Amino acid sequence: MTNRNLQSYDSLADSGPLSSPQFLKLTEQCVHCGLCLPACPTYDVFGTEMDSPRGRIALMRATAEGRIGLRQNGAVNDSLARHISLCLACRSCETACPSGVQYGQLVETTRVAIEQSRRPGLLEKGVRWWLCAN
Repeated sequence: MTNRNLQSYDSLADSGPLSSPQFLKLTEQCVHCGLCLPACPTYDVFGTEMDSPRGRIALMRATAEGRIGLRQNGAVNDSLARHISLCLACRSCETACPSGVQYGQLVETTRVAIEQSRRPGLLEKGVRWWLCAN
């Protein structure tokens, strides 16, 4: 399978709970007003759109719509995983949001989907086996 075919397959891969109509509806609640930006500690530190609730919701929506995949080149989409994992999940953005976006539910669902699509390495498998055996 060529790299090009692999990329096409990964972008079309089932996103699990992220591809559900309920998840997409939650992402569509965001009106991109930006009132969450001053409330977000990671946006305050990094100052990049993708490290803000608004940017992460855009990534989640793109994943739900199939525009980007959970997996890229046979591995977890590093860009998506990085931006989602940088979120502290403090949910201070929820109190600032006039649209009532349920950001906590969105980010938790996305983190679960990323973890489920990840393939642990040999060392991680060994450590998990050892922890479960003891």
